[in-house]
Amino acid sequence: MILDKNDLTILPAFARDCRTSYSSIGSQIGLTSKSVKARVKKMVRSGIIEKFVVRVNPAVFGYRTAIVLIRTSNGITKDDVIQRVKEFGDLVYHAHHVGSTSVAALIIKKPLDEKIIQSLNDRLKPATVVRTSVVELSVASTDLSETDLRIIKSAAIRC
Repeated sequence: MILDKNDLTILPAFARDCRTSYSSIGSQIGLTSKSVKARVKKMVRSGIIEKFVVRVNPAVFGYRTAIVLIRTSNGITKDDVIQRVKEFGDLVYHAHHVGSTSVAALIIKKPLDEKIIQSLNDRLKPATVVRTSVVELSVASTDLSETDLRIIKSAAIRC
């Protein structure tokens, strides 16, 4: 399927908010809602649009995001880092970079105080934890999923 200017305008509108109405998009680009709907259906059928997604914000359920920057060395592997970090929360993102550096993002329920950070540092030895940051906001760029960690642990086990 060849995309035209209108299709290329529809896609970012849905990327920003997959609940945007056909009529709203149509009014922005000068098409009827029926025309927009037909174009979207065609893009879905052809595989250009794979799915419409809702992202869950873990902060709403009292979770925080811990970003851990780890310098791996002295025989600790990427898999070791992943296993050890998972002991402290749900791993939602991990990247291993050239130069023996890993970045992990966890969502955690309990406060990540100095005692827990020290415990994480100790658990990752012989690797070096370069920095740990805790964010109270949405995970944003870490793309949670696994159905947003089973809808944030089934709404924090029904609060």
